[in-house]
Amino acid sequence: MLYHFGFIDKEFGEVRIICRRGMKRIIFRWEDDHLCISLPHGLSQVELRQSIERNREQLRALRKQATTTTVKYYEGQQIPLLAGEAVIEVGYPGATKYYYDHIDPTCAHIKVPPGTRFEDKETVRTISSILEKVAQWHAQLHFLDFFNRVEEELGVKARALTIGRGRRKLGHCTSTGEVMISRNAAFLPPHLVRHLICHELAHLTHPNHSAAFHELLNRYDNGNEARLEAELRAFRFPLL
Repeated sequence: MLYHFGFIDKEFGEVRIICRRGMKRIIFRWEDDHLCISLPHGLSQVELRQSIERNREQLRALRKQATTTTVKYYEGQQIPLLAGEAVIEVGYPGATKYYYDHIDPTCAHIKVPPGTRFEDKETVRTISSILEKVAQWHAQLHFLDFFNRVEEELGVKARALTIGRGRRKLGHCTSTGEVMISRNAAFLPPHLVRHLICHELAHLTHPNHSAAFHELLNRYDNGNEARLEAELRAFRFPLL
């Protein structure tokens, strides 16, 4: 079950609420200059407002991050992918739709209508959405071979690889040895994709983040775990 309601906060203005059955915690985010909150079914407005008050300082920081972290697109832009690129191009005269083609397995051509205003928010949202679909296509096409090469190099073998959709959670290893890598990792350079895979493969031996886990991951990373992790955390994805 999913339903929406909202209220006006004294500092943040209109607050948009999404209530879902099955959720176990409150999730805050900023979208279109509005505070959006996903919360468990049955949580009262009193409890919700109390949570906002407890987290007000963090919400201010989240708003600042959301308003300063922007993505820009333009005609001719080449966005690197793991095994190729995505190119933003203007479509044929009279075209009114946004779409992409992937005749070339290494290059996705994102087409925008002539006269597109790249600074418009709706344009940015549309292109970002298309890029996620491009990432899904690219991941399904190229991740498995890359993953298998890293497995062979390290001498370890996961039970299976699946493609996820996470923005914040780029990888996961289950207790049964199945590894998930987010499609959005398709935007990472190869050495960071390898680091992400190494991280999850290290969990096959150590299903935690203990000192032994980091020692193994650092060995997989050829002594560069700290540098690679810092680079991964600082990476700016070309998505909203």
